[in-house]
Amino acid sequence: MLYDFDRPREQAYRFGFSQNFARLGLPGTSIIVNFTKGRNAEADDGMPLADADEIAITADFRPQKGFLKGLWLRVRYAEGDRGSPAADRREVRLILNYGLEALE
Repeated sequence: MLYDFDRPREQAYRFGFSQNFARLGLPGTSIIVNFTKGRNAEADDGMPLADADEIAITADFRPQKGFLKGLWLRVRYAEGDRGSPAADRREVRLILNYGLEALE
C-alpha cells in the first residue's frame, strides 16, 4: 500500500491473512492483513539501504440487501518503516463507492 519493494537488489516477502465474516452473520464484511519485509536493497552507488517493513490492513463493508445495498465502504490503514523518521509513513484511507444500475 505504501512501498513498492522494488529497490535495486531488494529481496522482499509478504505474509497475508484474509477473513470473510459471512459465517458469523456479517455478509459483505471482510478484512485483509498483509505484512511485507524488504531487505538487502542498494542505492545506485552500491551503498546498502535500510530494510523496509510495512503492515497494511484493509476492512470492507458491502451490504448485501436493504437500503444500503450497492454501498461499498473500504477502510485502509498502513504503517511503513524504512529506517528513518523522514522515510517512514503512516496512512489511513477511507474509500466510499456506490454502484448504480446501468440505465437501459
